[in-house]
Amino acid sequence: MKGLSRKGSCVAAVTADQHLTRRVSGLHRAVILLGPPGAGKGTQAQRIAERYLLPHLSTGDMLRDHIFRGTELGRKAKPLMERGDLVPDEIVLGMVEDRISQPDCDNGFVFDGFPRTLAQAEDLERIASSTSSITPLFCTWWWTRTC
Repeated sequence: MKGLSRKGSCVAAVTADQHLTRRVSGLHRAVILLGPPGAGKGTQAQRIAERYLLPHLSTGDMLRDHIFRGTELGRKAKPLMERGDLVPDEIVLGMVEDRISQPDCDNGFVFDGFPRTLAQAEDLERIASSTSSITPLFCTWWWTRTC
């Protein structure tokens, strides 16, 4: 059975088996979308994650999960979050390392809005290279409003 796949103005015939294989295999990349608030990073991250069957990772979700499970990192983060303080990189990166070492991240994953600093990016690169063979793919996402 043949399906159609559009790329720009080109139309290519792709068999259903080829399409399924491409989806299941993932990207073997850490897709990291960077840009200002409201630029569409979250929307595009969801689309990429669905298209390539990759987990869409959020540091906020990781923080809430660790607090809910009562992990050591969650116990350290909880009082900071309750006071409205920023959670230090050391704690956040520990959670990131824990999350990307899970089997569902073996074929890649999608981050939107993280890392936010050069130091976080360098640490994420170190963590990703030590926990897997995934190559990071950083994408900047900017839009401007026109009147």
